[in-house]
Amino acid sequence: MNLEMLKCKIHRATVTQAELQYVGSITIDEDLMDDAGLVEYEKVQIADIENGERFETYVIAGSRGTGVICINGAAARKVAVGDKLIIMAYAYVEAEEARAMKPRVVLVDEKNRRTGIFVQGDCLTPGQNSSDPLRRVLITSGGTVEPIDRVRSVTNHSTGRLGAVIADKFLLEGWFVTYVCTAGSVKPRAGANLKTVTVTNVESVVHELKNLLQETNYNVIVHAMAVSDYSPYASLPGDGLALACARLVEDRLTGKDLCAAFENLFNSLAAGRDVPKISSNAESLITFMRKTPKVIASLKLWSPDSVLVGFKMLVDAPHERLLKAAHDLIVNNKCDFVLANDLNSITDTAHTGYLVDQNGVVATAHTRKTIAGMIYERVNELTS
Repeated sequence: MNLEMLKCKIHRATVTQAELQYVGSITIDEDLMDDAGLVEYEKVQIADIENGERFETYVIAGSRGTGVICINGAAARKVAVGDKLIIMAYAYVEAEEARAMKPRVVLVDEKNRRTGIFVQGDCLTPGQNSSDPLRRVLITSGGTVEPIDRVRSVTNHSTGRLGAVIADKFLLEGWFVTYVCTAGSVKPRAGANLKTVTVTNVESVVHELKNLLQETNYNVIVHAMAVSDYSPYASLPGDGLALACARLVEDRLTGKDLCAAFENLFNSLAAGRDVPKISSNAESLITFMRKTPKVIASLKLWSPDSVLVGFKMLVDAPHERLLKAAHDLIVNNKCDFVLANDLNSITDTAHTGYLVDQNGVVATAHTRKTIAGMIYERVNELTS
């Protein structure tokens, strides 16, 4: 059974505009949308405190920092500039989740500047940093997809199941979760405090994470995403490679000159990943790949005060080697914890993980749910 529950509301917002001739909606300052957990085109219910009118419409994003609250279309006849509104959004959740759901209330002043946020009785005081209204965690999940051309791509087997379970745990505890994932990743349950950001390849991951971490203060970063180590940059049919090699043999080049000449020749013959579709007529296709940047290496540079949880996966590795790899990840990237796991220990129902800090293993769990609880318990201790 699903229940319709209050997800969030903006309390006593002041109408700044009423545009009768505009296609219906309510325009809301995007900063207030973020504070409330609203997304563009989400349905909202509006109550006018001045005249008692109630109506439903959808949200469109207004310019940040302007305080705009504009009623558009036919609903403009139901309000007047200067009226005080309560803007509410709802979500359908399972009955069990409904018991733990914590609606979020954003308070604003006469100019629609945020003055406080309530979540289950907790309120922030006026003047607190607007980029850090609640305990916030950024979670990356799933596997990146690197294009060969505009039809084909290279990816990995990550489903995002563990990342979604971890996000569910933080949401259940009342944290604001920003969930960065690929389109095919498993998603956490909908909640008032959830914001989902969709990425594709490593380049888009770097762009989104840098912006998020430099614009918002996150207490915790859980970097569970399987980021591609290599990205295709050009492909060449096998017979084209044979032709390139024949030309180089004629030139009698050696050493670095041969490598440089081969790369130049290859680039002149190969199709880049921006082509619509590489022909399928060739019997073989050779794809060249370049190493991608290590995303985890930049996280503490962009957000030095966040607690950082990294992930390390090996395949069929001795236990000592797995723990050594986790420890090296901590040292090289300033992680506070690393979740070490082996692919052979992961099934649909089981997942063994070792939570490691600089001193060694601090906890062990054998299911996704207990791993999520283990990570939450440790980082909560550091941020409480």
